[in-house]
Amino acid sequence: MFQPKGIIPISEILLIYDTQKAIQTVFDIRNATPRGLKGDFHPLAKLPLTKHPFEANK
Repeated sequence: MFQPKGIIPISEILLIYDTQKAIQTVFDIRNATPRGLKGDFHPLAKLPLTKHPFEANK
């Protein structure tokens, strides 16, 4: 398909936009202050933490 130089296809624009949103979401989560178990959360979140199975023998 012919495409003039300097024109970015809409599929690439959407890909860049979606990637930017995903990176921003990860950044926001990593830099958020933990609030603990308040409000609506998964019931398994109340269970005590355990060691990861691959690290149990260390």
